[in-house]
Amino acid sequence: MFLDKLNHYIVHHPLFIMLASLVAVIAFGYALPTTQITSDFEEFFPKDDPTMVAYHELQQTYTNVDNALFVVAPKSGVVFSQETLSVIAEMTEAAWQLPYSQRVDSITNFQHTIAEEDDLLVEDLVVDPANATEEELEAAKQIAINEPQLLNRLISPNAQVTGINVIYNFHQQEHKDVAIVEVVQASRNYLKTFENKYPNMNFYLVGKVMNNNAFKEATLYDMKTLVPLAFLFALFCIAFFMYLVSGSIITSFTGTFVTLVVIITSIVVGMGGMAWLG
Repeated sequence: MFLDKLNHYIVHHPLFIMLASLVAVIAFGYALPTTQITSDFEEFFPKDDPTMVAYHELQQTYTNVDNALFVVAPKSGVVFSQETLSVIAEMTEAAWQLPYSQRVDSITNFQHTIAEEDDLLVEDLVVDPANATEEELEAAKQIAINEPQLLNRLISPNAQVTGINVIYNFHQQEHKDVAIVEVVQASRNYLKTFENKYPNMNFYLVGKVMNNNAFKEATLYDMKTLVPLAFLFALFCIAFFMYLVSGSIITSFTGTFVTLVVIITSIVVGMGGMAWLG
């Protein structure tokens, strides 16, 4: 009985129903966030979430896990050469200038301990790569591929690929997602500089910071390409089938336009409702 009265009211008061629907869409649309898509996974968790609190305490006690790994693969296939190690040393030094960089690790600045009689000497694994002898290079190679802290982390078992690992500190940043974008851009420019300078080497960029930013970039790319294509394909199908049924171009056009309005308003109400609910 109630549904019959509701249907009767809707049919006989179309202007009021359309106005009320428009107000509802505006109200739900007002709740839509104006900020950009975040690149920080922590945005999906409340700040007082016990797991996130423990995660932050772990990082503050030990070390950050926000990193970027700059992978270097010389086309010669030889990492432990004067040329390659000189490039690694240069990149290691330059990486300290990246924004928010807290620590830089590579095979050249790895702190290797040497025992001389009763003394323990700690120094870089490769002190002067440009002037290192073949014996020194071979000795450094053997140390690196047998060192658990380096093997499969900063050096491959066959010593053909190496990396520079940069740890970033975002603890003091109120908007971590903005800082991540800044770091990604700076890291890409940094890598581009060495790609142009040393064409005889291949460079790659991976790491947690790059992974976090990739979700944002992939989403934006889909919104610019796949979503418009999906809309166009759906509207084309609607217009085509409406024309087959009605035989009228005007009916096909108006019906497709109304369908598009329904789709857009449904998205606005759905996303706005989720935003109002937090």
